Amino acid sequence: MSRGRRGGSRAAATAVLVAGMAGAGALAAGVPAGALPITNVVEAFGAGTAGQFGNGTTSGSSVAVPTSLGDVAAVAAGDQFGLALRYDGTVVAWGANDHGQLGDGTTTPSSTPVVVSGLSLVKSIAASGSEAVALMRDGTVRAWGANDRGQLGDGTTTDSDVPVTVTNLRNSVRAVRAGSDFTVALLGGGTVDTWGANDRGQLGIGTSTDSDLPVAVSGLSFVTQITTGSAHAAALEASGSAFAWGANTNGQLGIGTTVDADTPLPISSLPPTKGLSAGGNHTLALLSNGTAMAWGANADGEVGDATTTDRPAPVVLAGRFTGVRAVVAGGDFSLLRARALPARLRSSARTNARVGAPLSVQVKARALPNPATLTETGTLPAGVTFTDNGNNTATLSGIPAIGSAGTYPVTIQATNGLGTPAVEHLTVVVRVGPA
Repeated sequence: MSRGRRGGSRAAATAVLVAGMAGAGALAAGVPAGALPITNVVEAFGAGTAGQFGNGTTSGSSVAVPTSLGDVAAVAAGDQFGLALRYDGTVVAWGANDHGQLGDGTTTPSSTPVVVSGLSLVKSIAASGSEAVALMRDGTVRAWGANDRGQLGDGTTTDSDVPVTVTNLRNSVRAVRAGSDFTVALLGGGTVDTWGANDRGQLGIGTSTDSDLPVAVSGLSFVTQITTGSAHAAALEASGSAFAWGANTNGQLGIGTTVDADTPLPISSLPPTKGLSAGGNHTLALLSNGTAMAWGANADGEVGDATTTDRPAPVVLAGRFTGVRAVVAGGDFSLLRARALPARLRSSARTNARVGAPLSVQVKARALPNPATLTETGTLPAGVTFTDNGNNTATLSGIPAIGSAGTYPVTIQATNGLGTPAVEHLTVVVRVGPA
């Protein structure tokens, strides 16, 4: 995970719909920072001065432009370079190469993809800062690029312009994640190894000493998922319990304080969880009930609780989002993928009432991921009001006044920002005497 940059003044503090992304098929908690499954085409946008677009230029763009990659299995990005995993299990890289992060045996930058030397049968890739890592199909790990903090895990602090084998791993590796100058590996059997920078306790070994070889994280068992931020990490156990360690200046560990932790600590008051994603200095959780929570740095609204106040413990996203399928934390922003359902209304077409007798009729809506707003148009009987309860329900209630006998056509509308608003027509019939 490369460090996020604090930016403009128009950050959103609540979740908003992403334009043009209705058909997005894959967005998963715990995908390595900067890595998303890709099909058909790879495009790039942003800064391009180091050739990180991979299209033979050093020009940037504020809109997505094609690279020269064609169809690849996955991509990952460090600070100023990119990687792509091809379907044949080989890897190509492009962009800056001052630390050998392209892995082609040189330190010459390239604005077009070059083959990473000596790799085949690669299962997954990750990148951060100026280093890259590849998980092989046989459960071993290769790394290349910057190594000043031991982040290549080969027992040295010497940069490498070709992949080297990470040594001293206790078991075969199931997943690997790259933080800023440190790496976390999920091993077979559900244990965790780490290596690299440790000034904030991000290795989770009870010290603040860097390690150029993998070391065992204590206190974790039956781990199913790992995730890394800039200088913190988190792990999810099979029980649904979550733990975090490392830097905590902004409360990104979710332990209720802003004190760093050099061993894994339970995340505070977090319900059963099935997915985690760590960003620069914040973290997201996908809960087992299909909702999401977040905590940590929030200056740009990345926690999504309608404030810009850092949160040292998990808080619910504003808007009561349900039906969430996946969460991804970026440097200083967040994404979620949720089941989308345009508002639907359920109510009877006719309601009978009696002058002077209490009336209470509930109108129900269905809507995901955010609840519907319900409104009413038409003339209601005197003494009767319409109230949107804010939880996908609304109520017609009151006591029809004397002299209000008659028929009242009412139109009710529900919308949640998706699709065409739902509309139903309701007739309220008020009589004198028994309804």
